[in-house]
Amino acid sequence: EAVSHKEKAEDAARAAADALASSRASLPPVKERLMRARGALAESQERLATARAAVAAADAHAIEAAEALKEAISALAAARRRVNEATAALQAAEAAQHAAAAGASEALLARLQSECAASDLAFQSYSRSRELLTFLRAVVVLRELVLANATAELSEASSNRSAAEATAH
Repeated sequence: EAVSHKEKAEDAARAAADALASSRASLPPVKERLMRARGALAESQERLATARAAVAAADAHAIEAAEALKEAISALAAARRRVNEATAALQAAEAAQHAAAAGASEALLARLQSECAASDLAFQSYSRSRELLTFLRAVVVLRELVLANATAELSEASSNRSAAEATAH
């Protein structure tokens, strides 16, 4: 019985040695897979760190862009206010200019009536027909310009004709 326990112990020791040898034989490929897994993990961690840095930079850029947009909107609102104020000032200035022109025109007409010693009826007649008279004066001036241009073109055409007839003979 002691021999059988000894044999069993030796069989168990051999089996353990065989298992140890088998485990040692399979250890290098397992170690290699472990090293590759660690390398892949390190690469993944590096990519994750790079991605986190890119996200942080993008967040910072988005915050800056949002602040710039707020400033631009504020500047636009201020510019619109200034444009509205300038438009109102321009309208007021135009109204004042029209009023001043009307006042000056009335004063000029009153002075003209006084210097001409025209009666109210005669001056009212002149005042009503003044725009028509101004238009007629402009038509006469335009007619004179057209006539001068036509005369110049006729003279040039005659010169060209004379030159052409002289060349033809």
